[in-house]
Formats: sequence, C-alpha cells, structure tokens
Amino acid sequence: MAVTLALLPLAGCGDDGGYDDEVEAQFMSQCRAEAEQDPEAFVDPEAFCGCTYERIREDVAFEDFTEIDQAFSDFSAGVETTAPTLPSDLNAARINCFVDSQGAGASTSTSAAETTTSAAP
Repeated sequence: MAVTLALLPLAGCGDDGGYDDEVEAQFMSQCRAEAEQDPEAFVDPEAFCGCTYERIREDVAFEDFTEIDQAFSDFSAGVETTAPTLPSDLNAARINCFVDSQGAGASTSTSAAETTTSAAP
C-alpha cells in the first residue's frame, strides 16, 4: 500500500475546534490525490479515503489528530528529519479501510476475469 496517509495540511482548519466540513474536504482531497498516484494498488480511492476519515473522526480526538498532522507536515517541510509514525489504532483503521475498499473492486475484477476466461475457446 503506497499511500502512507500523509494525513492532511489541516493545522489551521476546523475553526470550531473539531472535525467539520472543511477538515473533511481537505482530508478527502489530499487522500484521494495520494491514492490516485497508485491506481494499481487503490481500486476505489473514494471508499478508502471516506472509510479512513470516518474511522479517524470516530476514534481520534481532534486535538490528537492535529498533533499527528503537524508531525507529518513538519517532516514534509524538512523541519523534522525523523519520519513520524501513525499510532497503532489509526494505522490499523487505515489498513482495514484499505482492505475493505479493495473488496468491492477486487470482486468486480475477478468477475470480469472469470467471464473472460469462461468465454474464451
């Protein structure tokens, strides 16, 4: 899975102190852009990103989320030289969403392959 989920450029977002439409829009935009760079790995970037955002919103306090985001931003900008790591629960959610999002696309691909195989002489 190529997307490391460089979480978001969100340090100044969420003026109400939490997850809001702006935070979601920026997350989805950034996540889709990264996932679409590896179309062979990501069958359905929209499903992966939507699932990941929902799990983050449900399981990660917004303050923790912005701290994680800041660590990734600092690393990307060269402020920090040590790559940050995702907390294990957040990484597990990301992996589960990846697997879940591949399921629908994978079964579609398999069906198409089976149809092609069975139709061949």
